[in-house]
Amino acid sequence: MFNGSNEEWVAIDPDSVPEIQVTSFLTLPEKTGRLAGSSRGVYFQKSPSQKWKKLEGWISNRKVYALKLDHSQKWVFAGTDEGIYRSQIEDLSFIPAPAENISPIIYSFAVPSNDPGVAYAATGLGILQTSNDGVSWRIMPSAGLPYRAAVNCVAVSPADKSTLFAGTAAGLYVSRDGSTAWQKAGDGSVSMDVSSVLFLGNSGREIMAADRSFGGVFFTSNGGLTWQKFVFPGYESPVHDLLRDPLHPTSFFIGTGTDGVYRLHLDGLLTYSKTP
Repeated sequence: MFNGSNEEWVAIDPDSVPEIQVTSFLTLPEKTGRLAGSSRGVYFQKSPSQKWKKLEGWISNRKVYALKLDHSQKWVFAGTDEGIYRSQIEDLSFIPAPAENISPIIYSFAVPSNDPGVAYAATGLGILQTSNDGVSWRIMPSAGLPYRAAVNCVAVSPADKSTLFAGTAAGLYVSRDGSTAWQKAGDGSVSMDVSSVLFLGNSGREIMAADRSFGGVFFTSNGGLTWQKFVFPGYESPVHDLLRDPLHPTSFFIGTGTDGVYRLHLDGLLTYSKTP
């Protein structure tokens, strides 16, 4: 956990579940607690002073790759190794959500800020969409996406709900018509394994994409037409995740495969530093 007050990382209950691999994390709204997805189910902590408790039921034996709140912030989606699970925040009782009779691995979710009820899931079989807050999910058209390449992540433009970016094992793709047709993003330079895509503001023009093949981060300031790569001297570890610092809007965390976590600053002058 990053402690913004003193700019360092601290362990969360190191004696709680040391044998469990944590694969996702979610802070619940209105200080109602937090969830940790793991290689063996979901754990819940009501307050920092309390122990983590494993949630029982359907999800207890699943590997949980992603946790995400829906648009209304009343439901939690869990992406697992056997499809999507869904629960109300009030009871945290996860059950499988119908998805056209398939249960693919779910790697991540995207919830548009301007399209209530809608969410997307990046999966090993393409992209799923719900229009009813996760009650049911359907497979989206995949024309143009690479054949049999898993979709690692999906992001929706905050300025245009019809514009989506998908990071795949074969590069970055974009759809301008709500996921009906896809094509290589911009100049095609982002053609490696893309693990994470992040919109930096509300304009939909500034976007970052993580390079999980060779390390570094790609950046565009024109909505994905052209891209430049930020290469950080001193490490060559693949980048697995990108996250905005909630305390500093122009700073971002870069999670690498073997070299720890870096902080990237985009406030006029590009700088980077390794976090303690």
